[in-house]
This record gives sequence, structure tokens and C-alpha cells, in this order.
Amino acid sequence: MRSAPPTAMRPHRLLPGLAVLVLIVVALYFGQPVLLPLALAVLLTFLLRPVVVWLERRGLPRVVAVCLVVVGIFTSLGVTGWIVTYQISDLVLHLDDYRDEIRSKIRSFSGGEPGVIDKVRDTVEEVTDEIEKVEAESRAEEVAEDAETRASTERATDGAPEAIVAPGVVDVGGSAPSRQGADDPRDPRARRILQGAFSRITERPGEQFDAEAGDEAERPVPVEVVPPPASAAEAIGVVLRTLAAPIATAALVVVLVIFMLIGFEDLRNRLVRLAGEGRVSMTTKTLDDASRRISRYLVMNALVNGSFGLIVFVGLLSIGVHYAALWGFLAAALRFVPYVGPITAAVLPVAMSVIQFPDWTHPLLTMGLFVVLELITNNVVEPLAYGKSAGVSTVALLVSAAFWTWLWGPLGLVLSVPLTVVLAVLGKHVPQLEGIGILLGDQPALEPHLSYYQRLLARDAEEAADIAEEQLAAAPRVEVYDTLFVPALALAERDRQRGEFSDEDTEFLWRATRDLVEENAPEPSPENESPVSVRLLACPVQDAADELALAMLSHVLPPHCELEVASLTTLASELLQTIEDGSPQGVIVSALGPGGTAQTRYLVKRIRQRFPRLPIIVGRWGFQGDRERMVAGLRARGADHVATTLAEGATAAARIQPLVPAL
Repeated sequence: MRSAPPTAMRPHRLLPGLAVLVLIVVALYFGQPVLLPLALAVLLTFLLRPVVVWLERRGLPRVVAVCLVVVGIFTSLGVTGWIVTYQISDLVLHLDDYRDEIRSKIRSFSGGEPGVIDKVRDTVEEVTDEIEKVEAESRAEEVAEDAETRASTERATDGAPEAIVAPGVVDVGGSAPSRQGADDPRDPRARRILQGAFSRITERPGEQFDAEAGDEAERPVPVEVVPPPASAAEAIGVVLRTLAAPIATAALVVVLVIFMLIGFEDLRNRLVRLAGEGRVSMTTKTLDDASRRISRYLVMNALVNGSFGLIVFVGLLSIGVHYAALWGFLAAALRFVPYVGPITAAVLPVAMSVIQFPDWTHPLLTMGLFVVLELITNNVVEPLAYGKSAGVSTVALLVSAAFWTWLWGPLGLVLSVPLTVVLAVLGKHVPQLEGIGILLGDQPALEPHLSYYQRLLARDAEEAADIAEEQLAAAPRVEVYDTLFVPALALAERDRQRGEFSDEDTEFLWRATRDLVEENAPEPSPENESPVSVRLLACPVQDAADELALAMLSHVLPPHCELEVASLTTLASELLQTIEDGSPQGVIVSALGPGGTAQTRYLVKRIRQRFPRLPIIVGRWGFQGDRERMVAGLRARGADHVATTLAEGATAAARIQPLVPAL
């Protein structure tokens, strides 16, 4: 029974894998209080272990070495923290001294003429004035309507024929205005009432009429209860409760680091035992690889970042930037945070130089200091220091940084690189996690011949040519032929036989490869010219791919060998007649890819029967099957040498000697 293809089972395997992944993420999220201190402890253990081992080799006992390292590290951190705290406090106290410089810097942006800031400010002021004017008119209309409504209401209630005089308006004649005059807005006294209301609103828009003021006065005034100031004991209690969790986490990390450093080998052996006796080799390689990568990365990272901070401190001190020690420490500490840290470390001292100095020379010098240091560190120091110690791709580091930051916050960002290295190592050594290793590793995702073949499948001849030229510039021609062109042609033959490769795609791949081979053919040189002593006749078995292989073989043959390629349309009987007429010193039968086995055997058998002494080389270029069985079958039919690479074929051709006529 034919088994189902692997692709048919992938959807069924995908769901359990996704379920396990979701469970792991949930466990990491809710297990943060326990897992985060444990991860920090493991990270510090890998960082400090090389120092402990160095002290042990100097004769100190393990416990003494661990205590010295831990005490020294945390004492240094405490002293550094005190210095940084003192400088931060001093900076906060003197912030008022820099206000004038900040204002002058802002004004300098606009220069002598109105600039962008001035235009924005004027626009904001104009919009504000228009809004206030509209609000004032609206309030005036509301007050006028309210006054008219009150007057109408009072006349209807009292039934008096007198008109209601608005507050602040005195009837000089002493007589009440008539009802018709009060109701008519054309009446002079009504007009005066409205004008007075409008003038009071526009002149003092925040005030109301006396009647409204009276209403406001009658409203209760809210009372705010101010608690008495807390005592010193209560304040200390609040601080301790706030710092209780960080202090407890730090204490747990210190204890874990001490015991992990003391019992490092015991923990390693227990992990090996936990993996099982049948996986001792895999577990040992995984632990050693992870330990080596993480330890080297952390130690070199600490040295590089510490040196970076020291150089920043000296540079800022020479420029004259205040609080150079603080900025140097922050530059070293923030570089442990991937991607975000270096930018933040540069922004703070540059901002300090901007508000400290009246000119722009010092800020530019500060910025130039960081730019030069970052360029040298990223392009020279880090490649020499790290090499390929991490083994994680840049994209994987970016994605993992975002993931661990979302999961565990800022500490997750710090731990993102070591945790990703561990996952990459597991994917490299554990077969079940091979997919993780492919996604996270820094090795090329595709081998060169696969990339070349994939680009030709996409009809991207330019990028395929770039891949070929890059390989030709880095390796000998015969090696590029055997590792790039021949495997790609073999893949095309395999897919064509499966029906996955159309005739148009095949023609495009053959044509593109032929152009590249001819374009990069070796130039004829008079120094390499020699009289031809060995003439070889080559016969392609199936198609143009076999001809391409022979064309590449002609470029790597020794100078004393001449290769003549027969046509694809040549029949076996015609080939035998050509051999008899031309009397070559050897015959090469070319068959590239998985097919053509039967034709190759038949042709070799016919040639051997007709010419018993003629050397026959069979080129099964790019063959991936059972090599021993294939070689045995061809030798049984008369082949003298079977080559699977062009290098082997060129070597076999170089050994052919001219035929000696029979006596």
C-alpha cells in the first residue's frame, strides 16, 4: 500500500503543535513570578561561571570562589548604584539652572524672522480668540433670551400692564413701559436692555448677572477633607511595601545564583539523567553548546559594553558635558537592552549638552562621539568579539525581543537574546524542534543551489545570476558547477519527471543556466595552450541538461584534453560509427539527474561490445540514489569509471592515455 505523502499529515500534526505552543505561552505568562527569577539566576550563572572556574584553577575552593565573585559583583553594583543615584539627585536639584538655556535654544530655532514655532503660536492664538468670541456671542444670546423669557413670565403671572425693566436699567419717566413696547424688540428701552446684556457679557465674559450671582451664592461650597500628614513610620512602611517584591526577587536571584554556581555539575548531570540514557549524547551536546554560546556571548557583551561606557565617560568628560559618569554608566547598562538601549543611551547626554552649552558645537561633538563609537563597535569590535557565538539571525532577535518584552516586560527584553539562543540550540540538536532551529538560526535558510533553483522557478534570472556570480567569486569554478548548477539541474529533472515542472519552466532554466555558463567560461590564454594529445567524444543521453553538464565539463578539463559533444538526435548506431570514424581516445556518457538509467546502461553496453579497449567514463551528474548499486550496474556493462561530480569526471579524463594501435 502506498503511504500518504508527508504533506497530507501536516495539518493533523499542526493543531496539536499549536495547542502545545499556546499552553507553553500561557504557562510562561502566569508563571512569571517564579520563572523570571529563575531565568535571571541562570543568566547570571552563565555570566559568572567563567570567573569562578578561573579562580578554582588558581587553587581556591569552589565555595570560596563563588562567595568572592558574588560579593565582589554585588558590592560593585552597590557602589555604582550609589554614585549614579547621587548624580541623578544632583541633576534633579539643578534642573532650574538650565531653564534659561532651554528657552534660548527654542528661540534660536526661529532666528531673527518669524519661524515655525512663532507661526504655530500665532495660529493657536488666533484660533483661541475666535473660539472665545463665538462663546461670548452665544452667551449673550442666551442671556438676552433668558431676560425676555423672565419678563414674559412675570407679566403673565402678575397680570400687571407694566413692563418689566431689566436689572440695571432705570425708567427715567417713572412710569412703566407699555406691554406692547416691552414686547416689541424695536422699542428703544428693549433695545437698551439687550445692548446692556451683550456689553456686560463681552466685556466680562466670565461674570453673570446679579441674579445669577445670587443663585450661585446660594449653592453649597464643596469641602475637601485633607488627611493629616503621615508619620515617618507610615512613610517607611509605604516604601517597604512598594519595594518588598523587587527586594524579594533580588534576594531569590542571589540565592539561586550561589547554589547554581556551587552545584553546576550536579545540575547538569541531573538534566542528562532526566533526558534519559538513550539521549545522553544529544543532551550533552545541547547543554555544552548552549553553555558555550551563552557564556561567551554574555562575557563578551559585558566586556564590550563596559568598555563602551568607559570610553563614553572619558569622551564626555573631555567635551565638558556635566554628569559624565552618569551618562557613561547608562551607556554601558542600556546597551544590554537590544536595539532600544543604544539609542536611549545616546539621546540623554546629547540632550544634556544641548541645554548646557549656549552653542551647537558641543552637542554636535557629543552626537559625533556616539555615532563614531557605535560604528566602530557594531562593525569592528562586536564581529571580532562575538563571531558566531550567538548563532541567531537578526530577524529572530527582533521578533524574540518583542515577544519576551510583551511576556515579561523590560526584564524580558534583557533576557531575549539568551533565551532565543537556548531555543536555537534546542532546535539544532533536538530533531523534534528542528523547525525552531530553522526559524531562529543564523545559517542560510536555503543552500545556494536551492536558492538558485527557486529564483529560476520564479523567473527571476537577475537574482539567480547574482547568486551564481557570488558563488563563482568565492569558490573554484568546478566546485561551483558541482554545488550550484548541477544540483539545480538535477532538481529540475526530478520535478519534470513528477509532472511539477512544465516544459516552459524547463526551457527557461536550461537557457538561463547555459547563458551563465557561457558568460563565465574561462578566457583562453596562450600560456595554457598546449598541443592536444587526448580527444574525447561525449554523448548526452536524454536532453539539454546532459549537454549543459558536458559544456561545464569542457571548462574544467585539463588543457591537453579536447571534448567533442555529439548531437542529442544521434542514434546509438550513428554514435558507434562516429567513434569508429573519429578514433577518439575515450568516450564520456553524460546523464544528469535521476532518470536515464536504462538508456545509459544500453549505450555503455553497445560501446563496450563494439570497442573492447576504448576507455568509457559515465557521468551520472548529481545522482542522489544508491551509488554503490548504480556503479556496480554500469561497471557490469563495461564502464571503466563512474563519476557523480564534474571534478571526478575531469580527473578520470586526465588519466586517459592515447590508444596504442594493436600489432
